[in-house]
Amino acid sequence: MDRPNVGRKLPRRIGGEEPRIRTSVVKYAFVGLSARAGATTLAFAFADRLARMGARGEGGPEPFTTKKDKNVGSVTVVEINDDALRLCGSDYDRIGIDMRFAGREYLSPYALIARGGSVRGISNIDGGVNWLLRAPGEFCTELEISDYIRLSSSAVGDTVVIDIGGSFGHERRISVLPKLLSDCDRVFAVIDPLPSALMADTGKLELFKSLESVGTDILYVINKMNPGVDVREMRSFIRVRSVVEVPFLEPEHIYAAEYNCCTVYAMPKLAVALDTSFARMTL
Repeated sequence: MDRPNVGRKLPRRIGGEEPRIRTSVVKYAFVGLSARAGATTLAFAFADRLARMGARGEGGPEPFTTKKDKNVGSVTVVEINDDALRLCGSDYDRIGIDMRFAGREYLSPYALIARGGSVRGISNIDGGVNWLLRAPGEFCTELEISDYIRLSSSAVGDTVVIDIGGSFGHERRISVLPKLLSDCDRVFAVIDPLPSALMADTGKLELFKSLESVGTDILYVINKMNPGVDVREMRSFIRVRSVVEVPFLEPEHIYAAEYNCCTVYAMPKLAVALDTSFARMTL
């Protein structure tokens, strides 16, 4: 059917370029298959690397183009943790958030959720990363899975890195983890190859295999690789195909990173050791 057309003009600026629309958020999740597998260390280092690459324009996330976008940062890290006792230490303390935000306000997403507030658009930017971590002294016993999902889905930025505590949802794992991971572009299952760690929680390993079978992008990260690992026995035990190995990082550099309130990627020698693995992990 022909439509009547009113004579009009569409003036265009010669040589004008259309503004680029930012691509959708890329969301990664790091989950340890045992306590102290190193998932948080890798998650923080991975986010730090992405932020540095974006700042240099070397294949990192696309730069933000609006004032509002610049206020939230290009890389956001979200802590998902229901460990009230924090026997392994606080993520907040791991990188010295109190020192990083000395003289300025740090907005805890956990405090906002506990008060029923909105967590969208929180800006805790330092070192090119927007940190959404639980502050010391804050409890999470009253939080529901819906609260954690809201925290995860409300995070904004070109790239979102979700750090899920190794013991998170231990009693209700089958119903909790799939919901948290359903909208992630890639999930890193971080494995400590120490035999006692491999045997500590075989149920979680089987859960990740089941998620992989229904289409979840799971990449198994063998952390702390060293000459003492019997690779054949380890591979036979875990029986997975998509594997990336991360070398054992010298403990003196890990300790130095915490004493300097930074991620391990800020330590030059460790950055070199991590780059090859992280390049394979990045979408």
